[in-house]
Amino acid sequence: TVARFGGDEFAVLLEDTQLPGALDVIDRLYAAVSSPIRLGDDEEVVVHLSVGMTMVSGRDVTSEELLAEADAAMYAAKARGKNRYEIFDPSMRSASELRSRLRVELGDALAREDFRLYFQPLIDLVDADWRGVEALARWPHPQHGLLEPADYVDIAETKGLIVELDRWAVAAACRAAACVDGLTMTVNISGRTLRHPDLTDIVSSALATSGLRGSRLVLDISDLSADPERVVEPVQRLRQLGVAVALDEFAGDIPALRRLRGLDIGYLKIHHSLVADLGSGLAATTIAGAVIDIAHDLGMTTIATGIETLKQCDILSGLGCDLGQGYLWARPAPIDGFEKAVAQHRAERSG
Repeated sequence: TVARFGGDEFAVLLEDTQLPGALDVIDRLYAAVSSPIRLGDDEEVVVHLSVGMTMVSGRDVTSEELLAEADAAMYAAKARGKNRYEIFDPSMRSASELRSRLRVELGDALAREDFRLYFQPLIDLVDADWRGVEALARWPHPQHGLLEPADYVDIAETKGLIVELDRWAVAAACRAAACVDGLTMTVNISGRTLRHPDLTDIVSSALATSGLRGSRLVLDISDLSADPERVVEPVQRLRQLGVAVALDEFAGDIPALRRLRGLDIGYLKIHHSLVADLGSGLAATTIAGAVIDIAHDLGMTTIATGIETLKQCDILSGLGCDLGQGYLWARPAPIDGFEKAVAQHRAERSG
């Protein structure tokens, strides 16, 4: 039995099936969607699946509990790299219960604007000066503490709230840019918002209300390389507003990077997982160097994220990486603390 739950979430019920048979069905699902789907004369897309599975195995369990377990395993698959499957185990239960609660609360929290932005500087790896700031969305939950986007963005997408969440984040980031005059302000939006008909209105309204010049705003999007043909037109609209675009969370898929040739992408952000491996072997350094070189060939400024050690910083600087971001310099801070950090940094530089 196959059911669509909404958005891009589906459920498959297998009766009288043991684990080997269930895994065979998963293999057949992957085979069924692995071939490109032609949408027009010259456009193809490829579908990826993140699958979560749970088994009854003689337990006294309700259908709601089974769905919650499969949902938790699916989110674990997404968190561990996507386009894979995970089988539920009890350690996932607390995460499932949290998502169930957040699924109920997210809409009201967004309506109340309970979310907050935290800020982290982007550092020039040559002279150690600050070149920009990234605004990072956080949800201060009264019971569960400070939640990061990984805790709630997938929920926002499935509930159809991601565009409104991005609208709030862009507007709040533009308002906050007043405290970092002279620096670029970067904020993340989803691929769905990038392709949404209201994209221009969302960005132009935030710029007009805040008085921020478009040239000081950078929008991070993580899935640009998945289907570059579909984002040519929205990227062009952003560039007409003066806004730059960054490819976020790039982990070393060189062929995908080459597909971006012709797109007006200003920045490439190297994923922290690639940065973390620097110094552990020649392979990671070779891959990072290749990514930086190709990005520069495509006219992009490179930003390494998750830098925690001077060794990582030195290797990246030697490879020609332009900017860095990470705990080596500063942890994300709320607006009041970040304003003080900006003032202190500028006083030190002028002194």
